Amino acid sequence: MKNLTTTVPPSSHCIKLKPPGSTTLLATFLITCSAGFVFADSLSDLVNEALANNQGLRAAEKQWESAKQQIRAEGGFADPMVGVTAERDNTRFSDYMDMSYMVSQQLPAWGERSSRVNAAKLQAEAAGFRFLETGRALRADTTETAWALWLADRRIETMQEMAQLAFDLTESVRARYESGQAMSADLVRAQIEQIKLTNEISNLLQIRAVALTTLNAQLNAAPDTPRSLDALDRFTEATPSLAELLAKAQEVNCGLLAMERDAKAQELLTRAARANRRPMVELFVEGRQLEGRSGINEMDTGVALNLPWIWNAKHKGAIASADAERQVAEAAFQNEVRQIEQRVSEQRAQAENALRTTSVLRDNIVPLARQAVEQTQAAYTAGTGSLLDRIEAQRTLLDAELDLHTAVADHARALARLHQLVGTFGEWEESTGALPRTK
Repeated sequence: MKNLTTTVPPSSHCIKLKPPGSTTLLATFLITCSAGFVFADSLSDLVNEALANNQGLRAAEKQWESAKQQIRAEGGFADPMVGVTAERDNTRFSDYMDMSYMVSQQLPAWGERSSRVNAAKLQAEAAGFRFLETGRALRADTTETAWALWLADRRIETMQEMAQLAFDLTESVRARYESGQAMSADLVRAQIEQIKLTNEISNLLQIRAVALTTLNAQLNAAPDTPRSLDALDRFTEATPSLAELLAKAQEVNCGLLAMERDAKAQELLTRAARANRRPMVELFVEGRQLEGRSGINEMDTGVALNLPWIWNAKHKGAIASADAERQVAEAAFQNEVRQIEQRVSEQRAQAENALRTTSVLRDNIVPLARQAVEQTQAAYTAGTGSLLDRIEAQRTLLDAELDLHTAVADHARALARLHQLVGTFGEWEESTGALPRTK
């Protein structure tokens, strides 16, 4: 899958309508949009900014670093014990005869430590893949939100064009009405259509504001930081087959790779729980300083073993619990495989449908709708057509253009989600160091 990386030229979001005197809402909208300079952003710049600044991604990275440190914790032995004993023949603390100094070290059961260390390594790898998955999800979220912002801008521009046509139509009807060639009802209908379009533009402005706030939140920027996405690359090549995508998911889906390592780690932890039933060894050394003499005069060494079979129920419970956790992890992994297959299939279908819809709308429906507007306008001007036909044709064109913009955005957003699910590891993934080294 390709990265959705684009270069975007600058734009303005101001309406280009001629505001009619009776519509103050349009005038207010013009004044609002004309304020401030809007910076142009490329999609790659937005994604890089998100990967650099998003705090959720930073939290995932710290969790990965914490998991790596746990390897050292699991690889260590129990803390050694030291002690001193004073022998007395009375109850006075100040009197003593001999002093005994002791050091002991407990060793884990054979195989337990190595199992826990290897499990911690797998858990660290799983945390690394979750960090990568968080970044890939953030990249998809940012791409999706950027296209939502682009779609809002395109809808506003289309509405501006339609509102301008409605304004021109209203002026034409007004002239015909004043010359006695049209009824007052025609003028009222034209004015209603113009007001409706003006209100829809105001609604779209609110939608754009929400998309802008969402995008800036993903980039950890101030909510009102201006963004402009006039033109984004549109990919028209056919997506790979479903079988190819599903096979790829097994290799590169970070969430799946994390759960696979979780399952393997739980298997090792189950092995460690079984190893814990074996006796643990404790080594100790004791030196004795006799009364009235200096240095260590006598030395004792020893070995002690615990007896895990006495409290066997405790160990059986620990093994059963670890094995149950292993089964949970394996079942979760298999369920995730099915979920990934479903999501890949869904996003591929959405991408294919959106691409096909884009082609049909761009090549057929939109040109025909524009032709219908021109024909109904000519018929109305000639007095052979009705105003309602003209308004209906304009509405049909508006719907077709809005559907076209939506299809373009839907195709790009579906590709972004596919890339999250099955996209090849790129520069960012390799730069994090979270990918395990291949032997």
